[in-house]
Amino acid sequence: MKSIKNLMMLLVASFCMTTAFAQTYAEYLAKAKNYESQKKWCYALGAYYDAIVCDEATEKKEEAVKGYNELKKAIVAGNPGRGKYNKFSIHDEWKNLLIDAEKYGSIICKYDLCFGKLEEGDLNYETKTATYTSKVFYKLSKRYLSTVSVIQKGYETAYRSDWTDLPSSSEWPYLSVSYNNDNKFNINGALVSCEYKGINAFAYNSVYEGGVSLFDFKVGIVDENGKELVNAKRWLLEYKVYNEYPQIKFSGVSPEIMDAIEEGKAKIKVFACYLEYGDLKGFSKDRSFIKNLPEVQIEKRYVNCTYGEYNKEEEKKFKVVKRTFVGNPVMVTVVPAGTTVTITGSGDEGAFQEGRNVTLSPYAIGKYEVTQELYESVMGENPSEFGGEYKEDNPVENVSWYDAIYFCNKLNEKCGLSPVYSVNGETDVTKWNYTPHNGDSIRGTITMDKNAKGYRLPTEAEWEFAARGANQEKDAWNYTYAGSNTIDDVAWYEDNSSKTHEVGIKQGVTINGQTIYDMSGNVWEWCFDWYSSSLSTGDETDPLGATSGDYRVLRGG
Repeated sequence: MKSIKNLMMLLVASFCMTTAFAQTYAEYLAKAKNYESQKKWCYALGAYYDAIVCDEATEKKEEAVKGYNELKKAIVAGNPGRGKYNKFSIHDEWKNLLIDAEKYGSIICKYDLCFGKLEEGDLNYETKTATYTSKVFYKLSKRYLSTVSVIQKGYETAYRSDWTDLPSSSEWPYLSVSYNNDNKFNINGALVSCEYKGINAFAYNSVYEGGVSLFDFKVGIVDENGKELVNAKRWLLEYKVYNEYPQIKFSGVSPEIMDAIEEGKAKIKVFACYLEYGDLKGFSKDRSFIKNLPEVQIEKRYVNCTYGEYNKEEEKKFKVVKRTFVGNPVMVTVVPAGTTVTITGSGDEGAFQEGRNVTLSPYAIGKYEVTQELYESVMGENPSEFGGEYKEDNPVENVSWYDAIYFCNKLNEKCGLSPVYSVNGETDVTKWNYTPHNGDSIRGTITMDKNAKGYRLPTEAEWEFAARGANQEKDAWNYTYAGSNTIDDVAWYEDNSSKTHEVGIKQGVTINGQTIYDMSGNVWEWCFDWYSSSLSTGDETDPLGATSGDYRVLRGG
């Protein structure tokens, strides 16, 4: 694929912990394992997710994080869960998984909502009341992306054209797996619209301007103590029209309540959320609806709303989700503490030129390429070109070498570790006179503290030693690519992809019994060194290659 710049670090299983659920971590974890034993993989993903985001200490959740990530990886790779499948069982189990995903999709809210500031509207001088409106911004919820969207992505990998009894991967989940059932509607399953048989209610998405979703919220205005000031009303979520987000309107607001609103002592509250079923009246903007099928009330714990003054800055903050940074990145030890390794070059043009002895000191390297979610949680913005619903787990790209060292110092600050890089002796990035992602360079003398205990870019020698498998076993050391002689086993590249993919899907390279991924393909990775046609003849211990050159080293793309 084209040269996309990135740095090498890791994936952090980072989930927002904003809502305290009734059940404990242990209870959710037990549910997840029970669902797995029943091969209810979608529900297992949901239970693992609930365990991860429940209101308990993050560092105690390794088992849930591991369980979720392993199950997600299996599904995204095209398996309908854990285990082995033949060509027939994989079809049958995918059908079961899609049905379960439709059921799960109908009991969660597909969107997270942000309600803006209450704005005064029309005044009625006869009744002495006012109308207030609030803009509503929304995005796909983290729970939806962590469950149904994971299965949607896996189905894209698994689908075969001869699975004629199932909707295609481009049709599901919008077209139900039960689309041939005509009028057989299941209240918590493949629920469909009467007029358009086969459409999943939870996944419904009108192609017309002014179309609607089928999520219905009961919304009111309350005081500081939660007392209802303006009676809650049912409001069916609209899709935005011409980049304008929908508004919710409250009428009959008395002068006393107006005062409370102006004094900041009143706010919007969502009392309930429902998933509606039935025929839409011609996709009309007034959201008229024939309730000829039952509705499902969604548990409050499956609904996430935020509130604040709605303006361009607030919208930007909501689009770029500021997740809580949890824990330190997961690293893989390449050279253990207390040991060094000496290797002889194998003929490459990089650090390992033929006959060149290189000695490396202890170091670790990230298990995964830096994800967009991790990068955004540190930098507050995401410069990546490749987005979509699954972008959080894709590697960040459009990152310059200067952005990379800036990120490393900020990551160390978040983790309470020592900064590695300095500019003119200054480690504080706010004093570097540099704005990331603006195409500029950092002016001044850039140095790396080799003794600092913090995250940094690998040197080219460190990168290549890790990419070769580090253990120097004959077969591993002579692989053409990181972990294999077959490129499609280990890499996304121009012949099998036109975009980036979730990190860690392909086969990785084994190092000391652990695995690192995407050392070949997906995106390029920055090293600290300069590239030069003639390597430095200086220090052969922890070498930095050339001390100056044409450009900084990129590897692995």
